[in-house]
Amino acid sequence: MNYRALVTTALACLLAACTSTHRGQPEPFPSSADGAARGGDGVIAQEAPGNPGEPSRPVAVEEGERRRSVDSAPKGAALSPPTSGASDSAGSPYRAERKEAARERPGLGTTWGETRTSSVSSASFEREDARRPDALVRIYYNDERGTRATAGLDSADDLPPNHTPLFRGYVSVEVAGGSGEALPGMRRGDRTYVVGHDGERYSLRIRNNSPERFEIVASVDGLDVVDGRSAALGKRGYLIDAWGSLELEGFRRSQSEVATFRFGRVADSYAARTTGDRQVGVIGVAVFRERGARTDWTDAEIRRRETADPFPGSFARPPSRDE
Repeated sequence: MNYRALVTTALACLLAACTSTHRGQPEPFPSSADGAARGGDGVIAQEAPGNPGEPSRPVAVEEGERRRSVDSAPKGAALSPPTSGASDSAGSPYRAERKEAARERPGLGTTWGETRTSSVSSASFEREDARRPDALVRIYYNDERGTRATAGLDSADDLPPNHTPLFRGYVSVEVAGGSGEALPGMRRGDRTYVVGHDGERYSLRIRNNSPERFEIVASVDGLDVVDGRSAALGKRGYLIDAWGSLELEGFRRSQSEVATFRFGRVADSYAARTTGDRQVGVIGVAVFRERGARTDWTDAEIRRRETADPFPGSFARPPSRDE
């Protein structure tokens, strides 16, 4: 199935490592039953100037479920700042209860931050499997107390910079702070935990260590980073090139701007002020391979490497002579 995907002119990164669902934890793609993105042609995103004093960050983005190119998107289609409450009808007791519950929740959520320049366009990409990602990682973030509580860490444990290798090591994912350094965190089993601070800006940094290009679908607090609605694996995402890197800095406001990711109170999070706070605290990154992409590192070759015997014989024998 061929469809328009978002692309970045900056070299892209790869990512993945399928993890199992954990009961009771927020989900990065709560509406995963959504249909796959549909077809269409597009163009590679053009490089755009960044904010003053910073290098340009060319990024390209998709349009969710629409079949138009980014350039032809209708007025009003861009993501809007959050309103003061969730999307229930005004005056609804349920809405008031959700807002009150959000105020009482401890820890961090992701708020709608300041606007930053990030221009995008569309390009063609055909997934190997339209519905099933080749890898998916869940990253749970919180303040230090919340992270230690959920990860079961002792208060004396030191936390190194977070770094998640994925998809046979082809890709790596980091949550970076405003200074550009990876935030402290850890891997425990198939989960990644990251420590943030109230008011701190952060971004998702993805590196591709392979000769393939991939499509990356990302979510924050259960919301798609492109359209701000409930995240789903069927939605289109960002396209990253071989041996490249990609930095996602916020929710896309338009084809030229994003609203930065900032840690804040759960009640002030973008999710709590739009759809509800159930999925607050989790970041999701899904990786889709391109149909027809070839690599020497097949599953069969990897299995041969993993099952190689370091001591297959007792003594060394000379090699046979070539005839």
